[in-house]
Amino acid sequence: MNIKSTIAMPVTVLGIVLLLAANSRAPAQVEQTDLPINAATRTQVIEAVLSRLNESYVLPETAARMEHSIRMRMQKGDYDKVTSSSVLAQTLTTHLAEIAKDKHLGVGFSYDLIPISTDQKEPSAEDRERLRRMASSINFGFEKVERLNGNVGYMELDGFVNSELGAETAIAAMQFLANTDALIIDLRYNGGGVPGTAQLISSYFFSDTPVYLHSIYWREGNRTEQFWTLPYVPGKRYVDKPVYILMGKRTLSAPESFAYNLQA
Repeated sequence: MNIKSTIAMPVTVLGIVLLLAANSRAPAQVEQTDLPINAATRTQVIEAVLSRLNESYVLPETAARMEHSIRMRMQKGDYDKVTSSSVLAQTLTTHLAEIAKDKHLGVGFSYDLIPISTDQKEPSAEDRERLRRMASSINFGFEKVERLNGNVGYMELDGFVNSELGAETAIAAMQFLANTDALIIDLRYNGGGVPGTAQLISSYFFSDTPVYLHSIYWREGNRTEQFWTLPYVPGKRYVDKPVYILMGKRTLSAPESFAYNLQA
């Protein structure tokens, strides 16, 4: 199977966290997994969610439809009996998903206050090391790489980490598989990640001439980020061989784009 390039439709992540003011904390006997919420705070939270959607969601028309749906529910009193912060978050997530059909979109509740900062400073050395340890503990997403009977390669890839962290392991995996006659890439348990490692692995299936893979559009800042195959990868490329990709219900986001890019 000759692999050719296709253009993926990116799905933009929007995460919304409910932040409650410090003076709304419940008495000490309340479990730290939830906080009671009154009508005024409930309305404030819903308005904040809708505002954030309209400011940042990648599809403005979908954001408008979500807002309309939530406001209709507010008018009907659908949230009047919700007195739990975590339940409100879960309920809003369900209602937004009915409109957007976007598995990235969700509302979460945090008992601990989360500082809001617009400072885009680089992560500290301590933060980078913490991230490296976390990624290393899952082998940078590479769950299994092996050679099956019949000289068929098999790679189970359960996540895409930052290429700065995962490149060495990705290169080692592709070199181990380089001499197989066909390859199975198992993405059934891959719930997403960042595009860098996906770009690196994709590059092994193309020649050294850069090929456009896909773009990600960021509504904030109105910028588009393009991803192309790399003109150089360490070791042998995996071209002109059959490649099969396994996907399942848990395959989401980056692996979807990865699979779409590799369609024959």
